[in-house]
Amino acid sequence: MSLYLFILGRNWRASIAEIACFLQRKKYLGNIRNFSKNSALIEFKERVSDDQIVRLQELLGGTQKVAEVWGEIETDLVTRAFPFYKRAFKDIKKNRVEFETALKQHLVKLIPSQGQKLMFAVSVYPGEFSKPEANLQFLYPYLNNLIHSFLKENRIKNTFFKYPTRALQDGSINPIWPHNVRNYELTTSPNSELIFSFIDEHCHVCRTIAVDDPNLLKKIDEERPCPGFEFSTPPKLAKMQVNFTNIEHGQIFLDPFCGSGTHLMITALRGISFFGADIAPQMILKSCKNVEWLIRDQKLPEVPVHERFTCSDVKELSKHFSPASIHAIATEPYLGPALKQNLVKEKVIRLIQDELLPLYLTAFRTFWQLLVPDGRVSIITPVFHASDGSRIEVEISRQVREIGFKEVNLFPDHVFIKKSTLHDQLKPFFQKPGQKVSRRLNCFIKK
Repeated sequence: MSLYLFILGRNWRASIAEIACFLQRKKYLGNIRNFSKNSALIEFKERVSDDQIVRLQELLGGTQKVAEVWGEIETDLVTRAFPFYKRAFKDIKKNRVEFETALKQHLVKLIPSQGQKLMFAVSVYPGEFSKPEANLQFLYPYLNNLIHSFLKENRIKNTFFKYPTRALQDGSINPIWPHNVRNYELTTSPNSELIFSFIDEHCHVCRTIAVDDPNLLKKIDEERPCPGFEFSTPPKLAKMQVNFTNIEHGQIFLDPFCGSGTHLMITALRGISFFGADIAPQMILKSCKNVEWLIRDQKLPEVPVHERFTCSDVKELSKHFSPASIHAIATEPYLGPALKQNLVKEKVIRLIQDELLPLYLTAFRTFWQLLVPDGRVSIITPVFHASDGSRIEVEISRQVREIGFKEVNLFPDHVFIKKSTLHDQLKPFFQKPGQKVSRRLNCFIKK
């Protein structure tokens, strides 16, 4: 058994759903032991190597970091040692001595075998940043000084990542961002990023093994020659959707509403055979240019990109692809008009009934023809925030079942070892700040 901590992205629910998907695969069989809004404790059934963890991090779209768990300290002890409210100094000192004794048992693993100089950094992930369990203003500098002194006592020269004084004073301290972990080579021995993650009654002490590469997805989003519209699928979300399909090398992938080609760029990066379709010729052109740019920029194997695209309405796709020839579909169809303000409830209902629902059900009838048995569809549907404060979803599950699909549970009970205090909040939504429409993640399998 191997125990690791996964640092979740901003859309933590979607991140957990993606991790749960991987934990059902033979190579990464495991369970979610517990989770917070920032991190998840993952227990693999078989021992996994650092290389496997690095590869898994590369595949994931919603995880920022993966760290090996060294041990745990009771949350109550950390809270008493670094309280928000005033307590007698002797009580705080006593609790800090106890905390220090507990921590040093784990810091022994930090000592390099050959006594090289090292750099370390500390990141703390509370259950929620809005209400952390301990006073981070005091915890951060204490941890840095404690670890620095511990290494000096063991004759290890070391430096540590120093937080700006202003951030320490006003309490606006963030964990180390993935690009800083990369820049300072904190996953390269003997350097280390130590993570202290609070999940319910325990603070887990961990060392980072792998981090996300945010620069590549940012480049895909911002530097591609033909950017998408306001509702263009974010690369992280596209990556997660592709993962939900369980697509493998040697199989065929299709995005029938390819737009500017984000899903296709993700599959191209993995060396998966892809096809794209769209009803708009200008979007086909954009998508082609974007995929060609990515192949050149990342020095990927050449493929006949233009032969991989079809300008077609989704209901006509069966004329371009043979029955049961596609293994996986990940897509984001038309979600409705870009909104600057919330619509009244009646307009939302009319939009769904007149435009969106007919489009999605037509698409699924075509998907059923094109997919192999057990082929998967990962599709986005909109969730509208009406002017009266209500949330209105495009409900497709019942009709899609009648067409011949089974809905995939993105949070299957058997993956979770125990119910988290946040379990009731697990909903497959993805939302950018300020948007009037949220995205719902859906996954279906052809029966």
